[in-house]
Amino acid sequence: MKKRICIWALLLSLLIMPRIQTEAAESIALLETTESVEMVDAAKGSEVVAVLEAGTPVLYGGEERDGWTKITYLDMEGYVLTSTLKSYGDTEALDKEFADVQGNHQLLFEEIIRVEKEAYQSIIWGMVIIGLVVAIFAVSIVSGVKKAKEEQKYKPIYKKQKKAKLKNR
Repeated sequence: MKKRICIWALLLSLLIMPRIQTEAAESIALLETTESVEMVDAAKGSEVVAVLEAGTPVLYGGEERDGWTKITYLDMEGYVLTSTLKSYGDTEALDKEFADVQGNHQLLFEEIIRVEKEAYQSIIWGMVIIGLVVAIFAVSIVSGVKKAKEEQKYKPIYKKQKKAKLKNR
């Protein structure tokens, strides 16, 4: 039972994972600052909420306008000049790693489907075998009842024949 629960949990996570990865690829990216920069909050009248040193990793917030980019740093959201941001790390290596992970997830997903299919077939064959055993048992009961009825039917004739043999002796 635990194995089945684990398989279903893994299957569910694999079904959800591609959606999260797709959304992440479209709206979230890891960036870093190229120089020391002030992060401002537009809602607070361009108040400086943090000063970020060069090389500070930040998350892209999915919005760019008038040379400013929305970012998230730690638990704060704000805007920095777009010209002070660049991609973080080796994006080609990350893309390759994500492709490898997705390929592994696909293989794992196919394996889970195969195992589930085998389990389903096993259950079906178990039901067929149980049905056959029940049918054999039912046939034996019916034939036993039939035989008992026939014996009851011919019992009086048998008794008469036995009495006749005893008289002849």
